[in-house]
Amino acid sequence: MSARISPTIRKILGATFLITLLCQAVGATAKAESLKIGGTGAALGTMRILADEFVRLRPDVSVEIPNSLDSGGGIKAVLAGALDIALSSRQLKPKERNAGARAKQYATTPFILVTPISHSNPPPGLTSEQLLKAYSGEPVHWNDGTPIRIILRREKDSSTRILIAAFDGMDVALARARTLPGIPVAFSEQDNMDLAETMTGALTTGSLTVIIAENRPLTPIAINGVRPTLENLADGAYPISKSLYLVTGPKVSQLALDFLRFVQTTEGAAILKKTGNLPVSPQG
Repeated sequence: MSARISPTIRKILGATFLITLLCQAVGATAKAESLKIGGTGAALGTMRILADEFVRLRPDVSVEIPNSLDSGGGIKAVLAGALDIALSSRQLKPKERNAGARAKQYATTPFILVTPISHSNPPPGLTSEQLLKAYSGEPVHWNDGTPIRIILRREKDSSTRILIAAFDGMDVALARARTLPGIPVAFSEQDNMDLAETMTGALTTGSLTVIIAENRPLTPIAINGVRPTLENLADGAYPISKSLYLVTGPKVSQLALDFLRFVQTTEGAAILKKTGNLPVSPQG
């Protein structure tokens, strides 16, 4: 004989079932409200700070930002649907635009040369001539007498292209540097900074936003007597910069659009400035 279930028990079971369904629905919603952003290492530190603030304002969402994929890797991922937003330190290539990628510049940051803080008293500086000599393998020293040891980036990296464009003769100097034994080559912005932090006498390229957003123990150096500050970049005194872009694919979710708008709000602009970026206005 089957057991009878009292009306009270039925109500409890019914309520439990309803709560289970609601929890499953909430879980499904939370899973759906997630955002994946990735790409160039130059933007990761600042983007994680922006994401934290976005999630604070929108606790119903989550944001995932993997380690550096480089600009090209991020753009490929957003076109494949693996990312919602890609981060790039270069403009789109024609084939990327033809595939449906769209880019919006959101900031400019000083492109810098850096060394460990241990060489920063007095603050270091180099002339264009000294830079060319250092990259050519000629002996050049920091203020404290430590020999300069360069770290290279890959030939097709945006940092390499900017360095060549900024200094006459740098293409020749870099070509020579790549023939010298024992010269390290960093594959990502973060690998580059990690190596510079542990290498005595290091000289390498970077972005001001990485140093500030990631709290790196590295010192940006003055070039020809001009320090790479936001103020000097804004008024043209320091002319070397890196442009940063947010890239979307053919399909853009509402959550991605919300984040893109947030980056250009007053709160977003304040975070960008605090982390070493000049924000680009929506009309910019």
